[in-house]
Amino acid sequence: TELSVDIVLISVDSHFRGLKIGQKLLCYVDHYAIKNELFNISVTTQGANKRALNFYLKNNLRNNFLDHSLGSQFPKLLVQKP
Repeated sequence: TELSVDIVLISVDSHFRGLKIGQKLLCYVDHYAIKNELFNISVTTQGANKRALNFYLKNNLRNNFLDHSLGSQFPKLLVQKP
């Protein structure tokens, strides 16, 4: 079984959006994963949260699988770094 990093929630206060804080958090997760030989990163987000989905995809995370085991409201987006 491959170990992975599971991102449950990333949130940036609206007063600080646009400062690339979310990108910096993802960069930290990426470095942590590489350092610990964890090659898969999974993200759980609300299916209706297009802003979050676009954020992850924009930041070089590829949508490889969409798991609806938690119900259609909370699909688990499994992503990997290219």
